[in-house]
Amino acid sequence: MNADKRTQIFLGRKLPVGPRPWRVLCFGSFLILVVLGGVGGMLEQVVEPPLPYLVVVWGCMGLAFLGFIISVPPVVIRFFIAGQERIGNAEHALVRFLREHEWQVVRAVWLLWALGALIAVPAAVYDWMQAP
Repeated sequence: MNADKRTQIFLGRKLPVGPRPWRVLCFGSFLILVVLGGVGGMLEQVVEPPLPYLVVVWGCMGLAFLGFIISVPPVVIRFFIAGQERIGNAEHALVRFLREHEWQVVRAVWLLWALGALIAVPAAVYDWMQAP
């Protein structure tokens, strides 16, 4: 893979778009979610957490969740392509299309998720406000 395909210009800067940063973000943020959830569950049984602690923990969990959600499509699509190439389907039309347009597919997934959230979040907030 040449250097042009491994970097992408975003807001005037070249960013790495190889698989490693996405895998690190995906598995690291998942690990953070698991650890914070376990530690928080143990601490809640012992003592009522103060508000500043809750704000920090919920903020960290929100950022970790966002990082996990953002990094899932690149990781899954890359694993799918690698698996298909490994079993000998590298020249299949769908696999070839995904390999050639990997970042456009990832962006399309992100766009669909954003549009879904744009529709679902206001409805969820409305239902939450109407709950007794």
